[in-house]
Amino acid sequence: MASMSPEPRPDRLIVFAPAKINLCLHVGDKRADGFHELQSLVAFVDAGDVLRIERADALSLSIEGPFAGGLSNDDNLVLKATRLLLARAKDNLGAQIVLEKRLPVASGIGGGSADAAATLRGLASLWKLDMSPEELHASAAELGSDVPVCVASAPAWMEGRGERVTPISRLPDCSLLLVNPLVSVSTADVFRKLGRPSHPPLEGGSKSSLSGSEKRISGRGKPSMLENSPSPKNPSDFSTLPQGEGGKLNIASLVNFLQSTTNDLESPARAIAPQIGTVLDEIAGQYGVLLARMSGSGATCFGIFADEEAAHAAAKSIKSKRKDWWVTAAKPASPELGRPQSA
Repeated sequence: MASMSPEPRPDRLIVFAPAKINLCLHVGDKRADGFHELQSLVAFVDAGDVLRIERADALSLSIEGPFAGGLSNDDNLVLKATRLLLARAKDNLGAQIVLEKRLPVASGIGGGSADAAATLRGLASLWKLDMSPEELHASAAELGSDVPVCVASAPAWMEGRGERVTPISRLPDCSLLLVNPLVSVSTADVFRKLGRPSHPPLEGGSKSSLSGSEKRISGRGKPSMLENSPSPKNPSDFSTLPQGEGGKLNIASLVNFLQSTTNDLESPARAIAPQIGTVLDEIAGQYGVLLARMSGSGATCFGIFADEEAAHAAAKSIKSKRKDWWVTAAKPASPELGRPQSA
């Protein structure tokens, strides 16, 4: 007789923490509080870390996985998020938390922020704290600039220091290639090297707002896809982009919009970690890539592909040559992927 799988338990949860991708990132002047004004179109993908959370008498955290060595058990955003909710609960609650660290540390794809947001989602559910999305967002803002957008783990337009988040209903169907040369880059160091912002705030994706060409598109891609494709005037237009074959949103419009934007942190990040330039060149040289760019403060870079098979072929090609790099193909993640699930 076949053995039966154990029944899911409500006192034990699994929470996925999807990686955050800054499809574009414009940096404005420094504010009175020391943070820069930011504008970013953010997507989430089906690559990420995993948290396993279980009721317990006391609080504990263990870290495992391929990138566990880069983190401390004593001082990280998962514990900070936990203590924040403990203070709110005003009860002596406990939890055993296991973080499976699958994403490189300090890599520009919001790993720590995504983990903190997943902790908020998971513990609010486990402890039945009955927190509204607005309350979760406010708690997330106390933890870091990238944490609020990671709470919903859904496409969004991010502004302010990161606390102003405007949801976007969906982005066009596409595939992404993520590549990191396994070089940690300090966000604080990148901002210190940034200097004066290079352009005024992004308004309607105007190319006149850019100071130079930090955007890339490979000649080996499919430029015919980009011809005669309208670009949205602002990020909110992504909910009404022209429909393509099968009723899917038009990836060409997305890429055209992104070509009118940039990542202002790429230049200072490359000065700190020149390997980023090598990564971008590798991605831009792959067949079918429509855009290559760095995410966040680096060093992870991404390529956008219309074809999933081409993205996987590109990942295989780069892995064969760069065995010491972290390389994966990914798809945009559904917000449901990050919701706590009984284990």
